[in-house]
Amino acid sequence: MRKGVKYLVVCLFLVSAREALPLTAGDLEGRVFYSPDSTSNVPELVQQEIGRDIRLKCGLKENPINSSLELPVEWYFKPCGGASSQYSCQDTISVKWTQLSCDPGLCRPTLHIRNASDEHSGLYKCTMRPYDSNDFKKLQIQFVRIYQVEVKTILLPEFLDGLANTTAEVGSRVVLHCRVQSRAHLAIKWFRKLDVPLIDFHDQSGVVQYSNKTYKLINTAGERILKDDIYLSKLILEDVTEDDSGVYACVALNYRGHRIREVYVNVESIENDLQSTTDPSEFLLLFLMPVGLAMIPLSLWFCFVFGKRYSRYKQEHTERMERMKNANMNYVRVNCE
Repeated sequence: MRKGVKYLVVCLFLVSAREALPLTAGDLEGRVFYSPDSTSNVPELVQQEIGRDIRLKCGLKENPINSSLELPVEWYFKPCGGASSQYSCQDTISVKWTQLSCDPGLCRPTLHIRNASDEHSGLYKCTMRPYDSNDFKKLQIQFVRIYQVEVKTILLPEFLDGLANTTAEVGSRVVLHCRVQSRAHLAIKWFRKLDVPLIDFHDQSGVVQYSNKTYKLINTAGERILKDDIYLSKLILEDVTEDDSGVYACVALNYRGHRIREVYVNVESIENDLQSTTDPSEFLLLFLMPVGLAMIPLSLWFCFVFGKRYSRYKQEHTERMERMKNANMNYVRVNCE
């Protein structure tokens, strides 16, 4: 058991010592390294307007010993993502890379695309095989960098939905939606309008002034892509108070410019709502409305019954008076005789 532990310690020491030694050319043979600006072969997105120039850099340094030595660079192209292409840049497995020709037979680390058009949209890959710094032999090492180029007619972002003013109760949750369409990749930021000028802030981080208005940046989760060219961002206010009442702004930005939309949030107190809904006069009015409607037929019925009884009483009274009159006349006649 102790002997096994000793062998294990010795092996770990040898491995750690091996990793601590500097790498030689033989150690690097056959390996592929991607650009230092990216951790994998995920393409780096480059967006540009039609008619402008694009410069793609391989991002590799020259040999430190002989800086005048030019290293051969190969550029490859795979069309995708453009209006004239039938392939998406996320599904190009079946599409082969096409090597771009260079006049002198040696490509430069920077690829210059002049007067870019939709046909230039696609994936670009550069590869470089450096020399050994000792004997200047080409090593079997490959450095790779991949770009995804989108050449479009970039327009300003367009809001798809109008932001509607919102009224909420204290302690509730308020969610504001901002749906934007943009052909170019954009960023959506939320701000709150402040009633004080910019000079009154000691800490002006996140505070901007636009069109004579002062806004404070609000940290959100960022935008989410719903589908092609459509982005969604949400501003969620938890457990709101009356201090959260005010004007909020959704700002959409891309390479072309920006657009802004404002919305007003009104937070009301629950106590005020309860007082307004428990006013006794409102309940009395609600009670009297059906009573008033029922009084109309009830009054007509009482008038009919009372009139009928009064007519009967009047008729009986008249008959009684006639009988008394006749009786008096008969009594007088008898006495006269």
